[in-house]
Amino acid sequence: MGNATSTKGEKQLYIAAMANVTQIERKEMGMIRKSFGDACVTGAYMINRDQLADAMTAANIMPQDVEILERMFTMFDKMGAAAIDYREFLAGLAPLVRGDVKARVLF
Repeated sequence: MGNATSTKGEKQLYIAAMANVTQIERKEMGMIRKSFGDACVTGAYMINRDQLADAMTAANIMPQDVEILERMFTMFDKMGAAAIDYREFLAGLAPLVRGDVKARVLF
């Protein structure tokens, strides 16, 4: 979420903008970001399919839901890098958790 030279004010502005766009409250975004960070094994703030699967196992996601989550991963991976960053994850997750019925159906 920004580079090492970002100021605290820039980070706060980024968080406010993401909260506005995603309609996810700042506190919730912080919890999601922490969970996402916990799933990251490497120094890069990205997760791959295996890390997502490990996180799903740790969260007791039912095996029948894993296939749906695999498809979601593919949809979230806009760059085709076989890994998703926090921004892709949050932007993909937002319509599912905060979108209206139309946004959820279009997802």
